[in-house]
Amino acid sequence: ELFLAAVVGFTIFSMLCGLAWSLETIVLFRLLQGVFGAAIVPLSQTFLLDINPKERHGQAMAIWGAGIMLGPILGPT
Repeated sequence: ELFLAAVVGFTIFSMLCGLAWSLETIVLFRLLQGVFGAAIVPLSQTFLLDINPKERHGQAMAIWGAGIMLGPILGPT
């Protein structure tokens, strides 16, 4: 539930950043986007560790980390 709220909040404030009508509103929306976005990474890691057995935690985190690093490298520039 908390993870879903973080993703929804991040998405909403991301859209509002694109619709901002002044510098003040984009700064506010960007701040709130960061608040919600900051929760996504640790919550996703917690979820990942919850669904994997303890002996596979290292492998699961390595694959997760590789995805985090490869996404920006392989994505459009």
